[in-house]
Amino acid sequence: MKRIVSAFAFAAFSTSCLAANVLNVQTPAVLPESTSITGGIKAQCKVPQMVGDQVFESVSKVYDRTRQVDGSANLADGLLLKATITSVWGASVGGGWTGPRHLSVTLDLIKDGKVLQTTTSQRTSNGGVWGPFKSTCGIMNRLAKEVGEDAADWIKDNLAAVRNN
Repeated sequence: MKRIVSAFAFAAFSTSCLAANVLNVQTPAVLPESTSITGGIKAQCKVPQMVGDQVFESVSKVYDRTRQVDGSANLADGLLLKATITSVWGASVGGGWTGPRHLSVTLDLIKDGKVLQTTTSQRTSNGGVWGPFKSTCGIMNRLAKEVGEDAADWIKDNLAAVRNN
């Protein structure tokens, strides 16, 4: 009986230790009502999902204890990376032929509901070499990928803060 109790106690302790080092990435990204976004881009490109997925994918490459959570997850006792879209602009049709597209995202590292650190990623693109031939959503996905890479670099630079919280 003592072995069973000891095993349960060890399992509970191990689980809490492992959970303490998990970095939860909220997907989709938050798109506040106040953020201006062209109706066509909003309807067709699903920017919040793009940004959330790209941030998760990139961050999970530099920090292996990463998991996706949705906005309804109760993370009062955990570490959360939250991406909030603050600006999206550009024509919703015409791809690279109609000018640049822009995406700005604020990244918050949150522990137990308290913001530990914040950074902003701002990216603008015509779509690259093949930009004139890319769709608007293709260009927005490229921007989301760059934001994800910025998030991963930021987390990599702050791994001590992530691991110690």
